[in-house]
Amino acid sequence: EWASKLINIPPHHLKINLSVQNNSEASPKTQDFTEDLEEEYLEYLPQERIIHLIAQGQKYVEILRLFQV
Repeated sequence: EWASKLINIPPHHLKINLSVQNNSEASPKTQDFTEDLEEEYLEYLPQERIIHLIAQGQKYVEILRLFQV
């Protein structure tokens, strides 16, 4: 999120997007989040994360190739 505050993003970079799968059925109803999180709520936090890596520039494309399975 801090990268959005940059005036200019370098032309060659590695962009990393982190997200979670949207599973609205499993999450509790939205409450006043100024209160402390209760243990009941913690069980609904996602256990898995989705990571997307996007290379801009040959150097970063090569770095990502090293991680291919």
